[in-house]
Amino acid sequence: MNNIICNIIGLSKKYGNTVALDNVDIKIHQGEIVGIIGENGAGKSTLLKLISGIQKPDKGDIYFYDKKIKPNNYNEATKIGISMVFQEQALIPNLKVYENIFISHEKRYERFGVVDQAKMAEQAREILNFMGLKNINPHKVIIDYNFSTRQMIEIARAISIPRMLGIEHPLILLDEPTASLSLQEIELLFEKMKFLKEYASMIFVSHRLSEVRRICDRIYVFKDGKNIQEISPHVSEEKIHQLMVGRERDQEFYKEYLQNTNISNEPILRVENLTKKGFYENINLSLNKGEIVGIGGVLGCGKNELIRTIAGIIKPDQGSIYLDNKKTNFKSIKDAIHNGIGYVPSERHREGIILFQPVKWNLTLCFLERFFLKYLKILDLSSEKRITESYIKTLNIKTPSMNSLAYDLSGGNQQKVVIGKWLFSKLDILLLDNPTRGVDVGAKEEIYEIIRNLVMEKNISIILVTDDLLELIGLSNSIILMKDGKITKKIDAPSKQKPMEQELVKYIV
Repeated sequence: MNNIICNIIGLSKKYGNTVALDNVDIKIHQGEIVGIIGENGAGKSTLLKLISGIQKPDKGDIYFYDKKIKPNNYNEATKIGISMVFQEQALIPNLKVYENIFISHEKRYERFGVVDQAKMAEQAREILNFMGLKNINPHKVIIDYNFSTRQMIEIARAISIPRMLGIEHPLILLDEPTASLSLQEIELLFEKMKFLKEYASMIFVSHRLSEVRRICDRIYVFKDGKNIQEISPHVSEEKIHQLMVGRERDQEFYKEYLQNTNISNEPILRVENLTKKGFYENINLSLNKGEIVGIGGVLGCGKNELIRTIAGIIKPDQGSIYLDNKKTNFKSIKDAIHNGIGYVPSERHREGIILFQPVKWNLTLCFLERFFLKYLKILDLSSEKRITESYIKTLNIKTPSMNSLAYDLSGGNQQKVVIGKWLFSKLDILLLDNPTRGVDVGAKEEIYEIIRNLVMEKNISIILVTDDLLELIGLSNSIILMKDGKITKKIDAPSKQKPMEQELVKYIV
């Protein structure tokens, strides 16, 4: 085996109470591509962020060419020979190609206090030619190129800085680089990766097992923040599925005994041939009264964009949504709300809660008209106070008072507020996008009970999108699995005959 260029020992990282990475050891040898696989939340992207200096580990060591490194930021990491191709492209669209390639390293091209842009462009051209990307003009603005070409520019940037600094064999981190590429574009990317093995080692993260098994020399399997096994790319996909999951599901934790069995055969919502180019295509699903339909799949499969379309946030390119067999055309989320559809977003701080407003306001803001006195244009504050206090008690929201800022609440209690505001409405359907993301175990269990009560007591039907397979299985009456923007499987999940994780994984990776 070739020399070890990167040795990671005991790397750990926590975010609050969530363990993202737990005592991970891996080695990267010169001239190899190492794959890292695992389901959503397994710790793959966190590892890359720690290696590249974007975040700092809580404990553990990173050795690069036998020297312990502690990069304080990504710029420092690039200067020692570690570069990253980000899942969400990190190029600046209104800058030229050469400016993006050498961004933050302009001082190397200064002459008498002026940046020699001609020299930068010349060296950018040399890098692009070296990688066989002669069709890319370094003087063109990034936005003029399509996604796949920009991905190649990202890789060119990752290789250019170490070459500029005289680092003979750098480490390149690739985080889901194929997620938005076509088959032809993936072939081109893999061709470049094979070519670059002579000049760089790579860590390749992907949800697509077929890609990892094809391009990688070795594979590490991550589960729940741990590196559980190193395997050969020749190991069968079935064996890899077992390694990635294989956990016990706690039926009590997901309140499976409260799962509704009295489900109507009449759909309250239907989606027919719904398509949003670049995200999902020809989606057909139905939601019956009293049902929880779960939608699962890896990041980038289209599930999040699908639920945002149903919520009226994203406009589809084609297809139809029917409510009670009546075709609808939501122009905004406000339209969806007026038609009895609520939405809990995946990022509560950005879209679900107003952090520096009181808990009371966050609970009632969407439905203030309910508290206006009938003939006067003023709020009935006593009624608002009474109902808010009752919901705080019902939801067990731990807050000093209803006037406390939402910012001061824990993540779990903030999420209860986000869900709780819909209790004021007369909803028929609630759309949940990762409703327990970033909350601790205790709060998760309370949220699961709230979800069950919404179905059983409020007669609300739910579409649940989640990255957590156990949550998907535990909460859902039926499950829809997606991969690359398409539905790959529909599975029933009655309370006493739940599918296993292994049955789902093969349809999403």
